[in-house]
Amino acid sequence: MHKDFTKIDSLNAKLNLLTLSYYFPDIKNTYQELVATGQLSLIEDLDITTRIIDFYLFTNDNAITFTKNNDNVFYKQVSPFLNQLIHVNLDESFLEDDELNLLEVDNNITNYINIELQKPKNKLTLLNAIKTNILIQEGNYYLIEETLILGNELTKQIDKELDSIN
Repeated sequence: MHKDFTKIDSLNAKLNLLTLSYYFPDIKNTYQELVATGQLSLIEDLDITTRIIDFYLFTNDNAITFTKNNDNVFYKQVSPFLNQLIHVNLDESFLEDDELNLLEVDNNITNYINIELQKPKNKLTLLNAIKTNILIQEGNYYLIEETLILGNELTKQIDKELDSIN
């Protein structure tokens, strides 16, 4: 089967979705406030205190991994190539009236992109960019999923402790 990217419906819009990057939620402020105000020491159950500290360390490590994935792989390897073969979509709401022409698709550029996408080297690079981005997002999804599971378990333990106090 001959793969032809130019035959893909809405290819540019789909490739633009690959240019989106996400960041891991930062919980440092909440944790640091607990420590700085001494409120962490108010928790009498040492197991809960330990789990809160472990959760902070776990999420902090995940945030670092997330950022490294974005900075070292996405922005250095995937994004530069995508930017060579797509019309980057702009949000109209951010443009002034005299800048709206930036949204217009230039047919000469579209033709250039289509010619470039016929070259085996560019096909391979685009396939690898897509697959690499999928791998990054799968890894990031796993980090988020594990964080949510651990966070929900910790929340249940804290709720159980609060219920026993009341």
